[in-house]
This record gives sequence, structure tokens and C-alpha cells, in this order.
Amino acid sequence: MYLDGELEFFSDSVIVRGQKGYLKEGGAFWYDSKLDYSGTFIEHIDTKDGTCLEKERFYSALENELISANKMQLCVLR
Repeated sequence: MYLDGELEFFSDSVIVRGQKGYLKEGGAFWYDSKLDYSGTFIEHIDTKDGTCLEKERFYSALENELISANKMQLCVLR
């Protein structure tokens, strides 16, 4: 798996900071997420002081992860 950002290791998971993504309407953003050691998504972490965007603005994979986590938006860096 290719990761864009920095990694922070914990006993049962990894936080990946600064992953790069693109919005449906265009434009890049950076976000943080937590994965287990097999690379399975656990949760997306809101970026402190980030721009909060509605889930519909993201492509389907990220939007579906937000829906599964009952999140209506994700705060990211733009």
C-alpha cells in the first residue's frame, strides 16, 4: 500500500497523517486516518482547524467510509 504522509504507530493501529485526496469537483485536500496493521480502515480523523466538507464532496470510496462511520463531514487541509 502506498501512503503519502507521515505515520504514527500505536500498539494496535497506525495513524496516517497527510494523505492526499481529490474532491469530485476538483482540487486537492489532505486528511488523516487510522488503519490497523493489515491496512484496514478504522476511522478518519478530523484535521484540527481544517476546512470541514460535506461527505458528498468526496469520491465514493471516502464518502462510503464516512457513511459507515456515521460522519456527515470530514475536516481536511486545503
